[in-house]
Amino acid sequence: ASYFVDGTGEAKPFLEPNPSQMVDRYGFKSMINVPPNLGYEHRVHWVLIELDSKPPIDDAIKERRYLEFDYPLIDFLDVYTLSAGGQWQLRYQTGDMRAFETRPIDHRNFYFPLEPKVEYLLLRVKTEGALLIPLALVNDAYIYGTQNNVTLGYGLFFGALGIMCLYNLFVFFFTREAGYFYYVNTLFFLLLYMTAMSGYGYQWLWRENGAWLNEHIQPI
Repeated sequence: ASYFVDGTGEAKPFLEPNPSQMVDRYGFKSMINVPPNLGYEHRVHWVLIELDSKPPIDDAIKERRYLEFDYPLIDFLDVYTLSAGGQWQLRYQTGDMRAFETRPIDHRNFYFPLEPKVEYLLLRVKTEGALLIPLALVNDAYIYGTQNNVTLGYGLFFGALGIMCLYNLFVFFFTREAGYFYYVNTLFFLLLYMTAMSGYGYQWLWRENGAWLNEHIQPI
């Protein structure tokens, strides 16, 4: 993958159907040895990804491939695809400032199905917070297997915090000690914060009206 920073936010590299000429014209730089966390960066970043056109050896991967964008807090994420001899096509416009239904896969992370004929991907990434661009190619087994184990781990964590909240709330009702009340509040807002940061809050709790909450949940 390679990227360039669009300081004006008005660049349109998708108008150039030749990836090599696009790289030269806009000055794309390789992302090798570039950390996925780019810090607090509000400018638009364009990421160009060349896909391996050779058939994968792993039969499981051959079934279907997905581009994984493993950062649920990205505000705006547009995905363009390019096939041989074709033009760039805008396939997806999503992000946590857009409706949850804009995601092709119902998941806290972003997964984009890739057709076998697609040779290049172009991402337009913009966010008002920390900018992370963690990318990977994955298959169904990863999404519905490995990620399910991650969900189970989060579920245990959220469940433990929820039980602690309820237990200490009952203790507060019986003892009327203010310390328990403050402790319950600390646990509750920690639970709310982790639910939002992990992306599960948008997926499970406020997916119908998520833009405002996703923008303000951290200071709250």
